[in-house]
Amino acid sequence: MKMGRILTIVLFHVALFCSAGNVKGVITNSEGKPMPYATVSILDKKITTTTNLSGEFCFANIPNGQYRLGVSFIGYKRIVENIEVADVPLNISLQMEEQSIQLGELMVLPDGMSMEDFILQQLYKHSVPLKNKLSEFKADVNFFLEKDMDLTNMPQRRTIRTLAWIAGYAKLLDVIIQNKYLKVRMTDKLNYKKGKLKGTNPKVTEMAPKLTERQVAAFENHGELLSGNLYDNVYKEIKDASKKLLKVRKKGYKDHFKYVGSYDFEGRTVYVAKYQQAEIHIVDGCWQILRLVHKISDEELGYVKLYFEFQEYSRDVFLPVSGFIKFDIKGNEQINGSGMISYSYNYF
Repeated sequence: MKMGRILTIVLFHVALFCSAGNVKGVITNSEGKPMPYATVSILDKKITTTTNLSGEFCFANIPNGQYRLGVSFIGYKRIVENIEVADVPLNISLQMEEQSIQLGELMVLPDGMSMEDFILQQLYKHSVPLKNKLSEFKADVNFFLEKDMDLTNMPQRRTIRTLAWIAGYAKLLDVIIQNKYLKVRMTDKLNYKKGKLKGTNPKVTEMAPKLTERQVAAFENHGELLSGNLYDNVYKEIKDASKKLLKVRKKGYKDHFKYVGSYDFEGRTVYVAKYQQAEIHIVDGCWQILRLVHKISDEELGYVKLYFEFQEYSRDVFLPVSGFIKFDIKGNEQINGSGMISYSYNYF
């Protein structure tokens, strides 16, 4: 993987401070170690956040009452816990167990059809634009970027600057280059109607170091960082890939798409498939994506990991609720460092 590609992912596409809130907690694995980047949701209110590097999470201003708290992360069993919010802050500790995937086929298929062919056919058939499934919704979106990386001497800097200028990201790129350590949190309200997803007023709510008004504006003027239609982007990629793979499989070519197994999720079967360095979790029946993880690694340059979690918004429609892009660049004399870009969505 080339350095330019890594920087493109980083520059153009969680740590979480658990501030005052009335529902707090920590998520660990079976060994008692923190679970960073786990998705935590108050399911009844469609409010979602992610855990920080210490496995901590918090929600603020949750009205008193009884709720269902959901915790999920790829490779682990989902937790659904009943909680009661009262006048006294609630502190929760939960432990996640690894998810066992059943091997073997769970259905009778036509003669000669493999699970790989069946899954690809269903993905191709059901990968349709969101407007065909949902007319409208509203959501709050949180965008967080944190990097600790010196980019002043990055290779192909002039080329990247030119591409950023053409794309309209020149000022934003300058802010990222000028600050070795940078932390920015942005929020926006999204409106989806008649197939269009629009942001209303992107705002920087947290920053380190202190940015100038012009630097803050460089972020706030790029509301598309928050209002991109992730659903349609994912399913377009899925449809294009499944169409291509179905063609080559008809010719007898054995590609790298492989059915791994399945597991139960709230009474539904979830199929797990791997394609190259990606892992896809697909809900049977509606054939919606539940989880998606993609790892790109290079022994010399480091790695990039992308992970997104979806939840059922309405019957058989799963919308993205959280995700992150984590990157670590190493082994290069001119650039070393790491960072994170994360998203979370609260629907109402």
